[in-house]
Amino acid sequence: FASIERDGIVVIPNFLPDEDFRALQEELTKSREAPHDTKSKVTPYGDNFQVRELLLTDWAESFPAFMRIMRDNEFLLHLASAVSRRAMTYRPHVAIFDVHKPKPDLPHTDIDYNQYLHADRHYAFVKAFLYMNDVDEMNAPYCYARGSHRVDRNRLKYEYDYSLAYSRVRRRAYKRSVAQLELDRTLYDLAAAYVDRIGSRVEPVVGRANTLIVSNNIGFHKRGEMRSREPRVTINIDYKYLESPAQWLYPLLRHLY
Repeated sequence: FASIERDGIVVIPNFLPDEDFRALQEELTKSREAPHDTKSKVTPYGDNFQVRELLLTDWAESFPAFMRIMRDNEFLLHLASAVSRRAMTYRPHVAIFDVHKPKPDLPHTDIDYNQYLHADRHYAFVKAFLYMNDVDEMNAPYCYARGSHRVDRNRLKYEYDYSLAYSRVRRRAYKRSVAQLELDRTLYDLAAAYVDRIGSRVEPVVGRANTLIVSNNIGFHKRGEMRSREPRVTINIDYKYLESPAQWLYPLLRHLY
């Protein structure tokens, strides 16, 4: 807790015992088989570049190891509550994110905004990522600016400037396109200037399979550049909705970004 409070991120190599990690690998293989694979959501990030996502918590009975080891992980549940200072009413949702090039040896383009530095929310909340394969600087690592989660006068000025810029560049519903990416560069420039102003820098988080990343995503982060033929496969655990005043809405809310 002290590390994530100070830096906004904590990285834990060899997070799971070998037996537990093998159980997740077996269920990961199972997720790529019918009928679950047909339920995967595929989002193009550009030519020959995409992410395949499967929300495992919609298939909880089919993936008991993921539910037991990751969704119901007491360490992560307590850490997420402590960082966000919110009660734990709902279990998080757990998803497989497979970022890859369908044709690994061919060039690709990336027009997705996640390649730009950004903050997910303007309040503290936690996301966790478990690397299911080895991730280095070549295969789109998660990147984070340590210390950028703090809220002070500098951050409030950034939020004001960002709100004005956002109203200009996101007038319509977001659609991935070269034109929108160029507009979004204004938002990136604001984020980059803020991180530079507070004396931080964006660092790629590299690690072998079974490396856990827990980050406070009020802090600034991005997806690194894909320069490899190898995919980046992560288990993403989202603690955005720990409690809701309208509890009956939660089945809908948990599917919203």
